[in-house]
Amino acid sequence: MTGQKDEMRDVTIDLGKLLAVLQTWVWLLVAGVAVGAIAAYIFSRTQTPVYEASTNILVTRNSEQTVANVTQPLNLTQLVEMYVRMLSMDDFLGIVSERVDYEVTAENVKNRIGVVSFTIDKIHPHEIAYLLDERAAILVRSGDHCCIPLMRHLGLENGTVRASLYLYNTLEEVDLLIETVEEIARIV
Repeated sequence: MTGQKDEMRDVTIDLGKLLAVLQTWVWLLVAGVAVGAIAAYIFSRTQTPVYEASTNILVTRNSEQTVANVTQPLNLTQLVEMYVRMLSMDDFLGIVSERVDYEVTAENVKNRIGVVSFTIDKIHPHEIAYLLDERAAILVRSGDHCCIPLMRHLGLENGTVRASLYLYNTLEEVDLLIETVEEIARIV
């Protein structure tokens, strides 16, 4: 029994000595963390971004407003009105047409529907979104779309699939979406 106590004494280390050793080598710990942080930063900057986006918003005010009112933010109604006016401006639509390489006119903007939500019986919306991406590279949103009370009211506990269409979508792309959804529905 006494032999074990003697061995334990040999193994123990004084806390003061341990702190002194750590204080001597603290520079190495700090240097290691700094080198790791710098390496992580350099690595992250050299990686290709997974997703990157930018936008420009053109907002103008009524020329009859006084200078004092210019500092007030635009409300939602004013922003929607500006958006609708922009979509009817030939210069603006010409710029959009040039950027998307597709003729965009006030007439074809007026006749397009922006968002379509749907479900397929016995297939979870997340699975539908996955299959659309895998089979036809069609990207959609799935889930409750930040409106859980509406989904509950409609009896859609898993949410829906939401396809967003816009000015630059062609009839061929819409046809591909419909064909792929029909193909997925036949799986059930």
